[in-house]
Amino acid sequence: MSILLFLAVAAILAGAAVLLAKGQEGIIRQIAVSLCTDAERDVGGGAGPLKLSTVVGLAYPLIPAFIRSFLTEKRLVKIVEDALVIARGIWKEKPELLTGGAGDDQPP
Repeated sequence: MSILLFLAVAAILAGAAVLLAKGQEGIIRQIAVSLCTDAERDVGGGAGPLKLSTVVGLAYPLIPAFIRSFLTEKRLVKIVEDALVIARGIWKEKPELLTGGAGDDQPP
């Protein structure tokens, strides 16, 4: 009976860890929006794959190790791509974020 209890507790803990990791995606996405804005400002238009790789590379070490263990590179790329869509909407409303104008020091 104790092996079943152990397996049940392990399953609950694993499920809780996955839910915690999923809950952190919103924060990771916000970080990625900021990094996308920085990359767009620094590199400019074009060079999409280079900017994507740069943002993923900069975002990865900012993610707590515990969360990284549940986050594949493919999933992180998807989060960054989603963040880019959000960032483009922000840039339309606040183009000064890309030109270094007013509000440059404010997060998007």
